[in-house]
Amino acid sequence: MSQKWMRSTLALVLAVALVSLLGLGGLVGCGKEKSEVEELQPTTWKLVHSFPETGTRGMAAAKFKELVEQVTEGKITVDIYPNGTLLSGADAVTGVITGAVDVTFDPQYFWQSRISWISYLYLYGLWQSWQHAYDVFTNPVWKETMTRQYAAVGGHYLGDDVESLAAAAYYNNDEPVYSVMDMKGWKYGIYQGSTPSVSAKYIGYEFVTIPYGEHQSAITTGMIKAFSISVVNGVASKVWTYTKYALVTGASSNSVVVMNPSTWNALPAYWQDVIQNQVMPQVIDYALEVGQSNEQSDLQKLKDGYASVGGLVTEMSAEATKEVGDGMRAMPEVTKYIAALGTDAASVIYDWQPH
Repeated sequence: MSQKWMRSTLALVLAVALVSLLGLGGLVGCGKEKSEVEELQPTTWKLVHSFPETGTRGMAAAKFKELVEQVTEGKITVDIYPNGTLLSGADAVTGVITGAVDVTFDPQYFWQSRISWISYLYLYGLWQSWQHAYDVFTNPVWKETMTRQYAAVGGHYLGDDVESLAAAAYYNNDEPVYSVMDMKGWKYGIYQGSTPSVSAKYIGYEFVTIPYGEHQSAITTGMIKAFSISVVNGVASKVWTYTKYALVTGASSNSVVVMNPSTWNALPAYWQDVIQNQVMPQVIDYALEVGQSNEQSDLQKLKDGYASVGGLVTEMSAEATKEVGDGMRAMPEVTKYIAALGTDAASVIYDWQPH
């Protein structure tokens, strides 16, 4: 047995043992050369989002921080500012474009003043399943289209994730309903400064403007009959204590991760590849896993809460959701959204098949 063979074997054993000890078997960047780490100048990125640290979005942002810091061996540190503590969601868009912050991790709707078709992503019936949304957001055509469109408004696109596939309308009525179309003509609360969504227009609500966060007093006093907030926020506010029913519908809630272009361009090409093609896929997969788990838990809490006071949570069937989605697709506004998005990217959504 040669000494060369023994040295090689010992080195391999020690390397495997080290990877096992550190738990880095699936970590991005393993096998990088020391010189490649030294290409980086120490820096700190400011990452902002508008939601709690303990929710799916906050957890996904924390995973991004963890992976970036691990793979760069601490050369890049990421400071997270959750809950809008540094900038609100709307202001964060301007912040990441101007360089006041380096990364935003918020819903796409904060970009709708700059990207005209963004509301399209929130249409009822657009997404058939978690897998559908995931496959679209990880499709090369989708990623290429988003990279181009976000660049046009001053951001570097890193990716979209899937965090929720359930929306809910909360209401007071003599009896429960099983489709949003049964709510046509109802007084529906929308916050000051916002505009009705295409989905809400299609349903045919009577819109009533209310101060931000005042949905509880508005529905308690009879000013409105229904409103919508996320399931997680509904659970947090114990919405069953002031409404009689909830209708759960299908509408995706995601984050888009956008970086300041100057911050991005300051990275060596090697590290751009690591962040874009190795870190982000792991973040997206993690958000999907955590989102599904959190949503199941929140839906059960919602159902238990209503049951405890004699209320009821109903769910819109897949057939009814598809019918509404097909109807909205023919709306002139939606046709404009699809044209602005681009037919290639829209085809990725509409041509998807379950697998």
